[in-house]
Amino acid sequence: MRLSRQPWVGLGWALHPQIHLDSGGMVELVPGSPLDVPLYWQQARIASRVMDSLSHTVASSARAELIQD
Repeated sequence: MRLSRQPWVGLGWALHPQIHLDSGGMVELVPGSPLDVPLYWQQARIASRVMDSLSHTVASSARAELIQD
């Protein structure tokens, strides 16, 4: 199963808007108009050094690359 298909069948969460726009699986509500929304990072409650490291990396990258309020 392709990674971009997994969220659609309940195996994870992801955002691949261009893939789904191109295939017709999503449509723009207002064509050509961006919509900024808050993003949240979730992880399981199970403690794991790998997940803690991944979470830190995702949060740090988001702070550096995404628009902040």
